[in-house]
Amino acid sequence: MSAATLPDGHEAIQRVKRWMAAHSPEEYTTENVRQLLVASPRTERSAADGASDSQQDTSLSVCVGILEFASEEIERLGSGENPASVRAALLETRRAMPLLPDNPAGTLDHLLLARTLLRETVDSRLARRALRALRLASDMIAS
Repeated sequence: MSAATLPDGHEAIQRVKRWMAAHSPEEYTTENVRQLLVASPRTERSAADGASDSQQDTSLSVCVGILEFASEEIERLGSGENPASVRAALLETRRAMPLLPDNPAGTLDHLLLARTLLRETVDSRLARRALRALRLASDMIAS
């Protein structure tokens, strides 16, 4: 993708969240997210924006969108079983977001803890969307 054809940050966040809500967790892959961005309507960018800056901004926006989606899914679990653990997982997910893009290792640590809290305390069928979203964000950050 060239810088002139990337969706803007807000649009990338909203597009990935809508896509995740409409698809099954098994479809949450880095390849599918990249295809989503390639197929999305574009916002023109000025040449001064630079291709790598625009791609990094879009990748960051996509990760933020995935983490926002995961947070919303975790919130839905909040009143069910082990609400204290669910709240802790939500807190870890929210702590991860402001660390992007400057501290990917710290972000990944928070996401790992959030996934561990959910896996160990919540029925995995109920937390499937949140767990897969957290995993997808981790994969995208690590790549």
